[in-house]
Amino acid sequence: MRSPPAFNNFPRGMDDLYLTLLETQAKTHNDVTVVSEGKQKSENPGVMGRPWYGGDMERSEAETALRRINKDGCFLVRRSSSQNQTQPYTLAVLYHDHIYNIPIRAVGNHGFSLGKEGKRHEEVFPSVVHLIEHYQQEPLNLVNRQTSERECTALLYPAVV
Repeated sequence: MRSPPAFNNFPRGMDDLYLTLLETQAKTHNDVTVVSEGKQKSENPGVMGRPWYGGDMERSEAETALRRINKDGCFLVRRSSSQNQTQPYTLAVLYHDHIYNIPIRAVGNHGFSLGKEGKRHEEVFPSVVHLIEHYQQEPLNLVNRQTSERECTALLYPAVV
């Protein structure tokens, strides 16, 4: 599955077209963040019922679920403990006995991206489901903050039943 191109890589004028396409796609999926009258409303039926979605699971519960399966590439998505409009979810991944907690960040009304803001190249997906499906097929780059070691794995084993 090909990833959507970053919207900052288009020739001038084409970025508006791509963003319009993203917005159109996002409206057809139910797990986008909608901002109306200054208040955020998370609509997440698209993630509800997915085998990898843990909902309002605590970080320690997520780690227990990952260690229960204990395979490299084991993963789940949970509601972020901060539950704010810019980081509604967290992707937890087990790889080489280390658990990575990666923010899933809302990029305005354009979609979702992994990690913190300020990256030079950012892949934006129209929904959390698209993001997860992409990284089930393509390797996800992981950086261990304690050792600075870089590794990668696809999302292979959903940890939530």
